[in-house]
Amino acid sequence: MFDVVIPIFAIVGLGYAFSKKALFGPEVAAGLTRFMFYFAVPAMLFKSIATTELPNHIPWNFWLAFYVPSFIVFFIAMLTTRSLFGWRSAESGIAGVCAAYSNMVLLGLPLLLAAYGERVNLPLFMLLAPQSLLLFPTTIFAVEVFGGEKRGLDSLKLSLIGKLFLNPIILALVLGLIANLSGLVIAKIPLSILELISAAAPACALTALGASLAQYEFKGIHAASYTLAFLKLVMHPILVFLMCRVLGIEGFWMQVAVFLAAMPCGINAFIFASNYKLKAEIVTQSIVLSTLLSVITSATLLKLFASTM
Repeated sequence: MFDVVIPIFAIVGLGYAFSKKALFGPEVAAGLTRFMFYFAVPAMLFKSIATTELPNHIPWNFWLAFYVPSFIVFFIAMLTTRSLFGWRSAESGIAGVCAAYSNMVLLGLPLLLAAYGERVNLPLFMLLAPQSLLLFPTTIFAVEVFGGEKRGLDSLKLSLIGKLFLNPIILALVLGLIANLSGLVIAKIPLSILELISAAAPACALTALGASLAQYEFKGIHAASYTLAFLKLVMHPILVFLMCRVLGIEGFWMQVAVFLAAMPCGINAFIFASNYKLKAEIVTQSIVLSTLLSVITSATLLKLFASTM
């Protein structure tokens, strides 16, 4: 399955190289990320959800199979960084979101679309929608309440609330769901516009990821960074697989859940770390390290899945 994975990561590498070689300045990388986040990916998500046949019942088992392990990994990361590396309680909250928050949009989405095509839309978006709604408040609680971290409390809370409820990706999912449930038929011209914009989303997301990674310094890898990368790439998908077996989630939906759990640390972890000024260097290393290693883990999983189909 390297024939699926290598082209995807090659685009990430091009974005990284262009940014490092100053062919993309910081403003270009930022502009591309904004275009992807506010325009291309929301258009793709809205079109996909609005035109996808939804299940007849709420997939509680599917959500539980993914998010119960996510919370378990969150708290394992907290306990591990406190006991092994002596992190303070607030710092361990940052470790939790780093180990549990998957990079679904920038990497998981393009990889799954390349591997499986449009049929991945429904299970992918079922897991994408609740991720921020569940893990952002958990991180705030872990850092501010459990950890007693009060710096910038009010402004950060307002910022995160705004990001949750005005997040263009979440809004696109909600509007797409409303359009689907209301039976709205998208007219031919608007649908063509959405399809053209949607076609740019995967490549833009991958290029933006590479350009974003190029902004981070990567020197002297800490042991904690390896630990968080291991929890994200190995422990998280194993626990999701086991929970899927317990709850009877099988076949293609199980594969999507396990694959998304095996995605690298999401860049939102860096946002929390930098806002709170807690272990930003180690979180940065974890993001870059897990992204590099995910070339191997994602190809391995796709090969395993192909052999069972």
